[in-house]
Amino acid sequence: DGSEELDTLRLLARLLKERPLQLFIPAVGTAVNETVAVMERLAADVAYLHGLRRVIPNALARGEALETVEVLADSLLLTARDNAYAQAVHSANVHALLEAAGYVGDEP
Repeated sequence: DGSEELDTLRLLARLLKERPLQLFIPAVGTAVNETVAVMERLAADVAYLHGLRRVIPNALARGEALETVEVLADSLLLTARDNAYAQAVHSANVHALLEAAGYVGDEP
């Protein structure tokens, strides 16, 4: 449900506040050596995860079609992370939330 990922992002933010940053090498995007820039990226990731956790269950609860839910979820993927790797991670995130909501394949 994204809880572990959020915990990891919170841990990274705490480390950034407590220790001087030398270099941040993300899985997606360019390396950064500015604390503020890294904090902004972490905040964007947190917002993305919260968005998924809010949008997918609410859309399913409203009875939206699976295709509509997927389109809504895709709209949450940051354009700065719109590449093959980020899309694969996003797809896995959406799939995990759909499974958690009881969806297997295209059927509830």
